[in-house]
Amino acid sequence: MTEDAILAKRFLGYCAREKGLEALSSSEPVGVADIDLYVLPVERLHLLLEDPSWTLSCIPIIAYGDPSALRGAFLAGCADYLREPWSIEELALRARRLISLPRLCLRGIPLRLSEGSVATRFGRAELTFPEQRILLALLRHKGSVVPRSALQCALWGRLPQGRSRVVDVHVSSLRRKLRRVLPSGEAGPLIRAVKGIGYLVCAEEAL
Repeated sequence: MTEDAILAKRFLGYCAREKGLEALSSSEPVGVADIDLYVLPVERLHLLLEDPSWTLSCIPIIAYGDPSALRGAFLAGCADYLREPWSIEELALRARRLISLPRLCLRGIPLRLSEGSVATRFGRAELTFPEQRILLALLRHKGSVVPRSALQCALWGRLPQGRSRVVDVHVSSLRRKLRRVLPSGEAGPLIRAVKGIGYLVCAEEAL
């Protein structure tokens, strides 16, 4: 979303040469159907924040602009921020990362995952590094039980020495945070324990 015709032309040209990236340029917010990501100058961020269709969609945003606006952009809910000066290649790499992040839908409620947080239209919760690693590991294997040992490897890159309850502690905290971003009455267990084995995210609840 930009009025900079030269920037739009460069990015559209870049996406035309790359596989898996398609772009649409507009100076105004466009409909949310089939859109995976918004990219816009930080001074136009308010246009999306005032648009109820974006609020309900939880489509991630990459904003760009002066380095001094970085903190405000993240507080406003941006998934990423490009500080001037930046390149089209950097934007494409950041876009690919966000588009490839797993998406989660619980009882019809979409969740947006970004680095360090999980959000829905009902709220946002900060995630610690271990919580995010566990959630991403579960999402990559949705519908299947992920052994506790595999989650331990996702955290440390190796199995811990001796018995450890660290994974269970992080899962318990992650469950509480997920309940914060769901409406009352929809706080059933998103992450389910399988006794003696590990944890899973049910396939019918994850997309």
